Amino acid sequence: LFAWVTSLKRALAGTCVAVVLQVVINLLTISIFGPRWQGPNADLFHTFIGLWFPTQLPVFFLGFVLSFLVPSRHGVSSAQTPYRRTRSLGLLSLAMLFLFFATYKRPIPQIGDVFEFGLAFLFLVWGLSLMPWRLLVNKTICYIGLVSYSCYLTHFMVVYVILPPLFFGLIRMMNLHLTSLSAVSLYFFLALPLVVALSTLTYRFIEVPGIDFGRRIIARREGHTTS
Repeated sequence: LFAWVTSLKRALAGTCVAVVLQVVINLLTISIFGPRWQGPNADLFHTFIGLWFPTQLPVFFLGFVLSFLVPSRHGVSSAQTPYRRTRSLGLLSLAMLFLFFATYKRPIPQIGDVFEFGLAFLFLVWGLSLMPWRLLVNKTICYIGLVSYSCYLTHFMVVYVILPPLFFGLIRMMNLHLTSLSAVSLYFFLALPLVVALSTLTYRFIEVPGIDFGRRIIARREGHTTS
């Protein structure tokens, strides 16, 4: 993919193809295997559809698209971009719009909400590349960015395994009556510190040692090649 995606047009074309493949594959999978997963296991089946590779592939292509949209990608300073403050606010507004749709509407089974979250992230990063607002670009956010890959790997366990019993236990214990918005907000603010704490451990004791180990292997191979 890296050898083929050499321009914004190719990145956009790859995204469109990936979305079409996602819809076709998910449609066929749901029509063939969906009837077997009716009843109490239906949510598990649709969760799998929302997380497997065909659904995730368009998001990877959005990353390619973003790499061509960020001004510094081609050596253009964000300060040189005309109307950068206005454009940044417009892009951040689009990010909030897609985030709202992905969070509060019922996802289409063949597409899911992963692509919409990906679009929200694309507009967020693109907007911040034009104008790094202090509220969203600070030491705390930068640290989360440092451990973001570990966050990606660990947040599934926190969101689906660790947090649910704590969250619903807290609601029952405090006899809370929450709206959908307040429940999602509370869940997010409880999940975030847990994800960052767990990711800090995995980053320190797994990711960094793994990176160092890989660098040593590469250095040895390069040494054997030159010799």
